[in-house]
Amino acid sequence: GEKFSVLVFDSKNHSSNYPNVNKANKIIMIPPPPIANFSHNSKASIRIVNGNYYKSGITVSIGARNTSNSNSNNNYSSGEVLASGLESGEVSKTSYISAGNIPIAVFTSTEPAVYLFSSNINIEAGKNYILAVDFSDVDANTDSSGGRLISIEDTQEMLQAEYAPQSSFLQILNVVNGLNNLSVSIPGVLDNAILNYTGNMATFIPEGNNSI
Repeated sequence: GEKFSVLVFDSKNHSSNYPNVNKANKIIMIPPPPIANFSHNSKASIRIVNGNYYKSGITVSIGARNTSNSNSNNNYSSGEVLASGLESGEVSKTSYISAGNIPIAVFTSTEPAVYLFSSNINIEAGKNYILAVDFSDVDANTDSSGGRLISIEDTQEMLQAEYAPQSSFLQILNVVNGLNNLSVSIPGVLDNAILNYTGNMATFIPEGNNSI
C-alpha cells in the first residue's frame, strides 16, 4: 500500500484531563509524493506544510545559491518559490529542486510581505522531503515574526524531528563604479556568483561566522 505521513502540531494549550500534555492544534495527513516524469538523478522533491496558527498565509522561497544550470551566466539561481499563499494546514504542490544547500525564507502572504524567518537545509538528489513550517513557539499577541522549519526525508521512521538552525538575511549590492563582474563566494551557499554593476542578490546564511 501507499505510505502516508501524519504531522501533529502543538497548540500550547493543556488538556484538562492531562495537565502536563498539550492538545494538538492540527493533525495533517500527507499522501506520498507524485512520481516525477523526468530524470530524478540530480533533483529532490519538496513539499511545504503550513503549521501556522494565526497568520493569514505564508510564502516560501529560495534565496540566491549555487546553480548547476549551464544556461546561467552568473553562476547562481534565485527567487524560486516553493509555496505561495499557503494557508494554515495546507500542503503545497511538489517542487523539484537541485540538490545541495538550500537557503529558504518564509514570508507572510500579505502586501507588503513580512519576513518571518529563514533556515539553510541540505537536500540529497533522488529523495523526497516534507518541510513543515511550525509556529508553535510564536506568541500571536506579541510576535510579528518568528517560526521554525522541520525537514523530514520521506524514508525517515522512528527518528526525532529536529528544527533546522535559524539563518540570517543577507543582501549584496554591487555599487563599485565600473566593476561589471563582482565575484561573490560564500562557502556552501555561493561559489563565484557574478553581480553586474548595480546588481543585487539576496540570500540566507547560517548564523555565526561566515566568510564572504
